[in-house]
Amino acid sequence: VTVEAVPPDVLEGENVLLHVHHLPPTVQSVTWYKDEYCFTTDLDVIARFIIPKGIYETGIGYTGREKIYSNGSLLIQNVTEYDSGIYDITIEREDGELWGSSLKLNVHPLLPKSKVTSKSFYTWEGSPVALMCEPKTQNTTYLWRRNSQSLSEEDRLKLPEGNRTLTLLSVVRTDTGP
Repeated sequence: VTVEAVPPDVLEGENVLLHVHHLPPTVQSVTWYKDEYCFTTDLDVIARFIIPKGIYETGIGYTGREKIYSNGSLLIQNVTEYDSGIYDITIEREDGELWGSSLKLNVHPLLPKSKVTSKSFYTWEGSPVALMCEPKTQNTTYLWRRNSQSLSEEDRLKLPEGNRTLTLLSVVRTDTGP
């Protein structure tokens, strides 16, 4: 049994399907856990689906945003950063044999809308200008473009670590544009 997140990278507010592959044919039940403490207990149960009886049971980890499908897959709707973590599935066959798999889910925060600012109101050819991306966001690398094209590494460009500020050491006319 393997599990894959669809989509593999999920943003806050989106839905993610923890898709189960190679489900054995004689499944009795499917149980999903969010493994917050590096071991799985009944206290970590999100939900259990007893397939032959069509019974759906929820556990302490259930938030009302999860749904188990008959193929064992788990849908989590409107994900939050709190949903990041290890998810375990246990599959019990009719003969009592247990199968399982795990998946690490990373939920990425939405980035705030950015804007470019400059303290230079007027700029003359040959003068320096510093452009800053606001707001400052932790764990973010900024990529600068001019006219939708990547900037080439030139001697007259300065990008400090993190790339939040772009300094043009000597502005030329071709620097004009978005």
